[in-house]
Amino acid sequence: MCDDIITILNDAIFSKDKYELLRKIVDNPERFTGLLRPTKPYGKVIQFLLQSHEIKFENALQKVIGYAIEQLGYNVEMEKEYKLNNEPLVIDMIISKDRTIIVEMKIRDDHDSTKKRGQISNFERKIEAFISHNPETKVESVLYFVDPTIRKNEAFYRKALSDISRFYTIDTHLLYGGELFEFLGRVDVWHSIVECLKLWKKTIPDLPNVDYDSDVNDTVNILRSLSLADWRKLIENDELWEEDGIISRLFKNGDSLRVTCQMFENHGQGRLSEQYKKIAKGLKMRLEKLYGKVKNESN
Repeated sequence: MCDDIITILNDAIFSKDKYELLRKIVDNPERFTGLLRPTKPYGKVIQFLLQSHEIKFENALQKVIGYAIEQLGYNVEMEKEYKLNNEPLVIDMIISKDRTIIVEMKIRDDHDSTKKRGQISNFERKIEAFISHNPETKVESVLYFVDPTIRKNEAFYRKALSDISRFYTIDTHLLYGGELFEFLGRVDVWHSIVECLKLWKKTIPDLPNVDYDSDVNDTVNILRSLSLADWRKLIENDELWEEDGIISRLFKNGDSLRVTCQMFENHGQGRLSEQYKKIAKGLKMRLEKLYGKVKNESN
């Protein structure tokens, strides 16, 4: 079970780091450059990746919880969309076997007064949407916070869910941490998840790896996925290519960029072959200035 959970976490959080960072640099280079910032380009890169990982962790944990529940023999639908008065509403998780349970899941119960009211209102609309689309299905609802140590708004949520329960004549539950699996009759699975998370935390680095020359083949495949328009914008932005700029921090010795440059030079015939050669020429000039002479593999 732990191997599967660790794979889910790593894939959901880290697998697209390179592409998403390069995409952000192409689309919004000003986020990483400029004099009027207290952070150097390397610091901005680390900041971007850490923030990205924090945001993705909630989705990754949702997948882990869904996977664990599936192992108990339940059918689990993730992020199921319904419409209510043409408003799209996404239910985080629908669990079904001998009963149907819709789950709204968050990591921590730490919202301020505005957000907590917005969240419970949104959850009620999701309940209404589900019932309107499934009028014959007897359903229960669960507001679930994965972290059992923070219960800032517990009293508020219990009162709100009690009101929802009476109005819609359904059972509602506020659950934290292992209480969801106790509710499903298998609290031991929660203990297994906790142990897997502890093991996973020991395997991840303190800071993201931003040496994109450490795996040239993987990096080149991602660089090739960028369009000619993306490459033109990259090459024309002087600030990205400064001696202590973004490019020099991501590509320590330039190997991945050199391989990509050679591929563009040898792109062959075709409608855009001339454009690839223009990109190769511009990239080669940038590489020579930043890293030194670009050697041709045929030499």
